Amino acid sequence: HEDLLKAEALPVKPSGKTDEAALQGKPEEPAVPVDEIISYEKCLEIVEQLGKSDVLKAYIAGESYEKRKVPVLEAFSPMSPYTSLARLVTFKPTLYLSGRQHANEISSTSYILKFAEKLATDISFRNQLKKMNIVMHPMENPDGTALAFRLQKITPFHSLHAGRYTALGIDVGYQVGSSRPMLPEAKVRRLLMERWMPDIHLNLHGYPSHEWVQQFSNYSPYLFRDYWIPRGWFVYFRSLSLPIYETWKRESEILKDTLIRDMNAGKEIRDSNKRHYDRYFRWASRWQPHMDYLELHDGLNVYAKRRSGRESTLTSRRKITFVEQTPELMDETARG
Repeated sequence: HEDLLKAEALPVKPSGKTDEAALQGKPEEPAVPVDEIISYEKCLEIVEQLGKSDVLKAYIAGESYEKRKVPVLEAFSPMSPYTSLARLVTFKPTLYLSGRQHANEISSTSYILKFAEKLATDISFRNQLKKMNIVMHPMENPDGTALAFRLQKITPFHSLHAGRYTALGIDVGYQVGSSRPMLPEAKVRRLLMERWMPDIHLNLHGYPSHEWVQQFSNYSPYLFRDYWIPRGWFVYFRSLSLPIYETWKRESEILKDTLIRDMNAGKEIRDSNKRHYDRYFRWASRWQPHMDYLELHDGLNVYAKRRSGRESTLTSRRKITFVEQTPELMDETARG
């Protein structure tokens, strides 16, 4: 009956906040510091501030073993309370960034939050949301971060490997696949993976200089034997490669070539990498050829031959996984 009908228009975008011309002329506010260590508390503060943007959704996705909050930022367009996640995932690829798995690898949090700030303030970054969704998980390990931050105040020139792991001294990354992890913070990555089914997972890491002394210290932990000297910028590039994944394999090769080309385009980065690769050959692989882990592609160290064991499970989630990258940068908890 006509008197039972009702028509109502729901706004898709908040009014008065999305004018591109106004955004273009807006000066960028340096909310995210790049010259200091971002603590757990500072990370929460920045995420809350960035969440006020009309293209960023901020929320707490879980808590840690010691009851610290795990913040997440999501960026997609159109941003609306009435959003179909299934539609977003179906019609746009999703990039998932995670950082601070290891608490002393400080640049990962800075990078993710700075990237979120660019999405909020720079129209060229914001335009990328027309083509993709972005999920940002800036601090996977808040307990380890809090410990490392306390320790660096005591010994500011030490690399503080004691703050690398979690409250239980185990790596949060190795708990992610568990259905009942001892670390509740490990649930967040798995939940985000299931929620967004990302095409690309960018897992950001770093490596501190304390490992350089391993050869002279009578101590070389098994997982770190090839880390004792810097190798410049490098990435573990895991993609699907079985014959049944031919389409994914072809696209991942295109992405790898693009990555190599763009990294080599910067002369400063290219020259720095060459110095580190040459030094690695002189002091590492020349003496221990079996320890030569460099895998150079057009002069860039990309570990692409190591196939992920996950693809052999042939699960539905693996079938939509495109590529997983783990880039490592030289960063320090020690100042300077």
